[in-house]
Amino acid sequence: DKLPAGVRVTPQSAGQMARLVTTNADPLLLVSQRAHNWRLIGLELTTAPGVYAYDIIRVGDMEAKDAGAQPRDIELDRLYVHAHPDKGTKRGIFFNSNAVKLTNSYLSEFKSDFQDAMAVAVCNGPGPYEIANNYLEGSGYGIIFGGCTNGIPGVVPSDITFTRNHVHKPLSWQGKKWVIKNLFEVKMGRRIRIEGNVFENNWAGGQNGFGILFTVRADGLEADGKPFGLI
Repeated sequence: DKLPAGVRVTPQSAGQMARLVTTNADPLLLVSQRAHNWRLIGLELTTAPGVYAYDIIRVGDMEAKDAGAQPRDIELDRLYVHAHPDKGTKRGIFFNSNAVKLTNSYLSEFKSDFQDAMAVAVCNGPGPYEIANNYLEGSGYGIIFGGCTNGIPGVVPSDITFTRNHVHKPLSWQGKKWVIKNLFEVKMGRRIRIEGNVFENNWAGGQNGFGILFTVRADGLEADGKPFGLI
């Protein structure tokens, strides 16, 4: 009752949460293939000092060949997911899944000085994806759809609802070592509703400074037919 339903948590909410900390680069929370009908509420998930992780939460498998094997009906609600402020981490949450929800959560300090970092990435799964009322902070991207060499032939993240989120880069990151790209990017997606969001602060760095970017990809290929790199 101290983390009311429908209200976005903040770092100040951490005192009301169970706290999980990873001491290595592996996912702190891994949702395996065929897992379904789990709801996680009111957790703080983070990295130990000096630890650069690749995913704090990973839902599903980027190498999976069958959409039916990916997790489904997974709900992440009122989570505080953050990297260590000095070290950063590549991804907060990596969705490769069927139906999932991320709501009322706060993801911060996802940054890197040598690769794209992001609060949320969506790749090897058809969805649907509901992402609503979250704070998302990443140096490469607040959120990106696509950009992976997916294992499932022809899969496209689809039926996406992205509403009431705050996608933000702290101005204190300007002039620092972090790789800066976009706030919101779609490399691959279908039937996406983007409504009622705040997109705030972006500048030229690793790219030319556009905050919101829609590009064209097809089944893991660039426009010239060459595979694009993994995120």
